[in-house]
Amino acid sequence: MLVSLELKAIADKHGTLSPELALGYRAVRVAREEFDSPDDLRAMIFNTTAAQLAINELLGVGNVSVRDYGRHAYTFCQVSTGSVLHLDVPTEVLCLPSCCRSVEDQLLEGTAAEEDALCAYRAVVSEMVARILTDPPDQIFGARRYWCLPAGGYPAALCRFVRCERCGSPTRTTRLYDVEGFLLCPACAGVEPTWFARHTARARS
Repeated sequence: MLVSLELKAIADKHGTLSPELALGYRAVRVAREEFDSPDDLRAMIFNTTAAQLAINELLGVGNVSVRDYGRHAYTFCQVSTGSVLHLDVPTEVLCLPSCCRSVEDQLLEGTAAEEDALCAYRAVVSEMVARILTDPPDQIFGARRYWCLPAGGYPAALCRFVRCERCGSPTRTTRLYDVEGFLLCPACAGVEPTWFARHTARARS
């Protein structure tokens, strides 16, 4: 299938155009369309698949944080506005038929697969990549949008803790985030504290 030159360059660097690489690329494309300006866009990746490579290439390594929870989920935050887009990938998007999973098992074990089975596997993977790149975004991602900004109003030197209103974890007041009226810890807010620290430092300079 035909792909953009931008994606081709990333795939050439990675060595292959895999479904995971296509997911990372598509996630950034969706995020770029979501926000008016991508200049201060940050990302959180919840896996260490090839999707990470695509997002690193498109946003810059310094703008991407990783929490390897083994989930195909991606959070994008425009730090100047606190607007957040969280994308989850439904299981069926990357679901292979059992015959293809057995071929993958053979390849991972270093065992030669039958040529017919290998060709069928490649065709299924190619079709999966094409769907990821061309299907409507709501068929690839479950999207959740919310606002998140540092709660603020607390002296940096004050060592006081408040329970996160979602998980109940005691959290230092300087690490609380206002998520649409709820005070949450960074993990529950789905953000990286350094994103906002860097943005604030630039604004003051």
